[in-house]
This record gives sequence, structure tokens and C-alpha cells, in this order.
Amino acid sequence: MQWRKDLAATSRRPPLADSIYYIMNNNIILNKENLAHLVKGTQSFPYFLKNVVYFQGPGGPLSPDKWEEPQLKIAQSLQDNPETIVLKSRQCGMSWILAAYTLWKAAFRPHSRVIILSTTETAAKKLKQRINFIYDNMPTYMKSTIGANNVESMEFKDIASYISCVSSAPTSSRGETVSLVILDEFAFMEKADLIWSAVRFTATHGGQIIISSTPNGVGNEFHRIWADANNGLNSFVPLKLHYSELSFYTEEMIAKLKQGSNSDAWNQEMECSFLLSGRPVFSIIDVEEICKHPLKIPVEGEVFAGGIDPSDGAIDFTGIMVLSQQWREVYSEVHRKPLVEGIEYAKRLLEKYPGIWIIEKNNHGSAYIAELQKHFQFNPRVSIIPFTTSNKTKGGLFNRLTIAVEKQELMLNSKIVKNEMMTMQYVNSQDSNATHIKAFTGYHDDMVMALALALRATGYIGHQEPISGYDYGIRQLAPADPWAKRSLYG
Repeated sequence: MQWRKDLAATSRRPPLADSIYYIMNNNIILNKENLAHLVKGTQSFPYFLKNVVYFQGPGGPLSPDKWEEPQLKIAQSLQDNPETIVLKSRQCGMSWILAAYTLWKAAFRPHSRVIILSTTETAAKKLKQRINFIYDNMPTYMKSTIGANNVESMEFKDIASYISCVSSAPTSSRGETVSLVILDEFAFMEKADLIWSAVRFTATHGGQIIISSTPNGVGNEFHRIWADANNGLNSFVPLKLHYSELSFYTEEMIAKLKQGSNSDAWNQEMECSFLLSGRPVFSIIDVEEICKHPLKIPVEGEVFAGGIDPSDGAIDFTGIMVLSQQWREVYSEVHRKPLVEGIEYAKRLLEKYPGIWIIEKNNHGSAYIAELQKHFQFNPRVSIIPFTTSNKTKGGLFNRLTIAVEKQELMLNSKIVKNEMMTMQYVNSQDSNATHIKAFTGYHDDMVMALALALRATGYIGHQEPISGYDYGIRQLAPADPWAKRSLYG
């Protein structure tokens, strides 16, 4: 075959051509149709999935044409993105997609080192069995030569690639440089924080990371990475595979499944809900309800209520929230600008959204307050109120917020606020009987604090008395809010 001779004579074959070369050197005669099928299958994972990959369904083996569009979209994203996190319902074929992608990567990309971490040794062996099933049902002309092949690994000796399926442990991938790491059902792994640290270090040199799981509450590494991905705070592409997108979940089948499970199990396993554990501050149902409104469009002459939870941008984030007098979100943002840049940015925001602004005084807030009060001292439309946070004042601040959330009186749009609210919890102090409000370890509360401050600021709109050192009397800008208080500093 001239094509084989030309390929063999090429001194610098690309990796993909290299794998095709070794496959064709197995004395397999290819017609044009099979050759085109081989080339397309090695180039495109969605094509490989839709045209090559057999899988096991509830009723037995299914042919490749049974893969559906939502699953193929997941497949395309896995190929396109170096870091992907997938939130999924049970029994949606995600484990089969991961098995197929693992095989596609190792069989068609020379020198690929792929590691799949599963929750248990049994789960790891089951995933390896799926890889074997897919490989056994591939056309002969697509198969690379197999070397070592056992219950947890598979080697493609001609192209120096291998697959390893192991149970999760912090040392499972340590010490290796890998092409692809897959964390399957990551939300259910023990010592997930240590595992994540090891995986992150392993894949720093151009390796790919895929995380997939059904939710398992909040406060774990999977939820933290998922929330940060949705908030744009990390480089992961967040994807969701929900059972309602797949045609084989008929109404009859869904009704039957619901009969055999309680509501919490159904919401977590099938609806992809992050159920709250411990002593949550906010109800997840209330949070979902208040965070589905569109942003309010500002009107000229309108008076706004704003809150800022400042930082210097080095480690923590600065949270900003702007509300209308009707408790509807106008604008929100979280950023990590350096202190001086952040203050200058705040000046522009206060000019754009004039009104009552409450700023947390702790740490870097004092610098924000001093500069903003100085800048707006002769502007009667902007007032700056410092707020000193302590356990006592934070409790009062959140009492007001929790009431507004429970009554669903807030109208918000921010995904960041929504995700942060789901991580807020009541925690008992170890050295006293006091109860504190804080986010789960590793999570942020910057936007929730900014929201609570902005909500408090709505209570000051309409006051006729001075409310800051540089304010020369707020005129009756709006009807007084029933929550307005005389005590202005917490």
C-alpha cells in the first residue's frame, strides 16, 4: 500500500499518524472506507463514541448509534478542554464515556499515561472491565497491539501508552507525570483534599484532568471545585449530564424509580442537588427561588444600596453587591484587584450607583472607607457607612438576611451568591457556648457578606440625619424603610 509506504518513510510523524502506522503494520489490509473510519475515529472522540463504542445498557449491550446528543456534547468537551468537571445523574452513561475516552486517549496517542482513580478497588476493576468490553468490540483494524493486560492496567506496547485503574489514595498518582487523570465519583472519595493536591501536582506539566461525580452534599472538594468553576474562579469547564436529557428515561421509568427512593436520595442521585448538611444558614429551596431573577436595569436618579467586603487581592476576594430599594439585584462582582486599584475601581462604581454604601471596616476596609469618604465628602448623593464585624454584629446582619431569604423577598441573579449561600453554616465555638456563622473550610463568603451589607444599607435610604462623618445630611431621597434603625454601626 502506497499510503503505508509514505507514512513509514516519514521521519517526523505526528503522534496520531504514529498510532495509525503501528495499527497498519499489523498486516491488516484496509479498504478506503475502513481507512477513513480509522482516521476519523482517531481524530475525533465524539465520532469514535458514536461509531465504534458498544456499551452495556439496562437491557444488555447497545450499539454505538444509541449514544445521544447530550452524551456526545460531553465527549466533545472532554476532547477540547484540559480541565473538565462533570456533575451527573446516576445511570447516564458517564462511566462508559470515561472508559471510552481513556481507551481513545491511550490507544491513539503515543506515550500517553492515563490514570483513573475510583472510590474503591471494586469500582476500579469494574471500570477496567468496561475498557476491556469496548476494546474487544472495536474493529480489528482499529486495535493497537496489547502488551500487559490485567484487572487494573492495560499496555499498548507499540506506542508506549498505558492505562491504570486504581482505587483512590493520596499516593495513587504521586511521583508520576501523566497525560490524563480521571477522578470518578470524586465527591465520595475519602481524603479527597489530599488526593486533589497530589493530582493537581501530577498534572501540572500539560496533563489533562477530568472530574466526574454525582453530588454528595456541600463542603467537600468536588462541590468546592464545581462551585468555583461555575463562578469563574478556576480553569475547569463545568458540565452537567441530567437524566431528563436522555430519551431512555421515560415517564414510566422515572415514576418507577421515584417509588423506590426517598426525596433526599432522589434529589441527590438524580436531580444533581447538593443537599445541605450540618446546620445550614439558608434553605437550599429558598436560595434556588430567590436567585433566578433577572438583573434590575438602573433608572436615572435612582438611589441604590451597596455593600463591599474588601480585600487587598493577595489571598482573599473583594465582594461587591448593589441592590435597588425593592431588594432587587442591580449589579454584583467579585474580584482580586490590588488594594489601590480596588479602591479606584470602587470610586467609579459608587459614582455609577450613588446612594448608601456600607463597607466592612475590618482589615483592608479601613483604607477603602478613608479614601471613599474623602473622595465623596462633598457629594450629597453618596454616603459611606463603616461596619465593624464581630460575632455579635455578624449575627444581627445575617438575621436580617435569613429573614429576607426565608420570605423570598430578595430578587437576585448572581450564581456566586447562590453558591456561597449554600456553604454557610452555624458552627458552635469550641471554647464557649456561642454560635458563629461561617462558610465551610476552603469556601468564600465575600459575596454573601456584601449582600448582607447592601441589604442593611437599604434600611438607611430615607434618613434625614447624618450617617457618616463626611455626610452633611441625607435628604428625603426615598420613603423610610421599616427596617431602618438609629444605631448605624452594627
